Amino acid sequence: MFIQKIFYGVLLLLIGISAVSSDALALSGRIRHLPVFPGAEGFGTHTPAGRGGKIIKVTNLNDSGPGSLRAAIDTDASRTIVFEVSGTIKLLAPIYLEYPFVTIAGQTAPSPGINIRDGFLAVRTHDVLVQHLRFRVGDEGEKRSVRDGINIQYPKTYNVVFDHCSISWGIDENLGINSGVKNITISNCIISEGLDDSYNKKGPHSKAILVGEKCTNLSLIRNLVAHHMDRHPNLKGGSELVSVNNLWYNGGYRWVSISDPDNNGPQKYTDIGNVYLKGNNTRADAIFKIHKSVKEGTEIYIVDTVHPGRLLINGAPFNPIVSIPPAWHPSIRVMSAKEVEQWVVAHAGARPADRDAVDVRIVNEVVTKTGRIINSPSDVGGWPELSENYRQFTIPLNPQVDSDGDGYTNIEEVLHNMAAKVE
Repeated sequence: MFIQKIFYGVLLLLIGISAVSSDALALSGRIRHLPVFPGAEGFGTHTPAGRGGKIIKVTNLNDSGPGSLRAAIDTDASRTIVFEVSGTIKLLAPIYLEYPFVTIAGQTAPSPGINIRDGFLAVRTHDVLVQHLRFRVGDEGEKRSVRDGINIQYPKTYNVVFDHCSISWGIDENLGINSGVKNITISNCIISEGLDDSYNKKGPHSKAILVGEKCTNLSLIRNLVAHHMDRHPNLKGGSELVSVNNLWYNGGYRWVSISDPDNNGPQKYTDIGNVYLKGNNTRADAIFKIHKSVKEGTEIYIVDTVHPGRLLINGAPFNPIVSIPPAWHPSIRVMSAKEVEQWVVAHAGARPADRDAVDVRIVNEVVTKTGRIINSPSDVGGWPELSENYRQFTIPLNPQVDSDGDGYTNIEEVLHNMAAKVE
């Protein structure tokens, strides 16, 4: 009888475990097909990011040590990073994000939010979501000839989403997407004022966005990109990019540049509903250039795009212009070009409802068609003074449970509500 009771007990336990496992698998399958946040669009947005992992609080503005952003990023575990402090984090060195499955939720910081300066963030891993942070690098701190605002690097990097961030004052390009990465989306960001005559060893070098060789499944969606001489973006060989409803202002001598001097293969470029606006530094002969180095099989689709310059197919031995988008993601919503300027200036940037002085100025310059390319933050008053405020972040009951059955965990529901307030 005793043996029989043990047998039935074990059997019931196994049935229970099986039921729990089945439920977990069902939930896991449903989660895998969710956008990383409601309304997310583009490649890589079905990443779970930090869903289901530990919750780590940033409680101070230190470069490193307990409670710092660097310590949270350097944690080798699935994690969601939240903020209990606002203000400016002065980096002594770059931060390298090397452990996967992470959500960095800048919307959790109390007003006026978080700014990161004097160093850049480099992403070297997969399944990453970064929202509602400002990255204003500048020319103080560690002197590096190449100091992007954000750098997405290394070929094992994929499923990376930057949404509602502000990126400015990079030395090289503000946004560098390096060779071999895939499934990357940059959406609803303000990318502004790449420093020109700074300490880049190449000389004057105000650049917006560089897409390296053999990057696949990239999307730029409804970003505001202002005050750069070049790279709007620059697309290298073997890469694929979808650019939709972005607002590009005050490009210098060149807008889009598509080339393959290193023989990396055909490119796929889809340009829909973008608006390119002249500014004080935009040359009369600013071009949208397809270089003669592009390879047979390159496909370029341009429709409903407002462009003040000229399209130059520079001696290519074939016509790369096609009538069907060669790269696309079905989640992307498209608005007409005539709606883009008003929508983007209202909704882009780290905290559209709580902008710092830099974003306020950039948006005003776009609206009034003023401003110009700068050499140093000191040209425009330097970094804003963000107050250091504290607010306790209350972790919800059962944070990793999906109480309402929509696929998002309770902690994610809190993040979505806080995002809505700053957007």
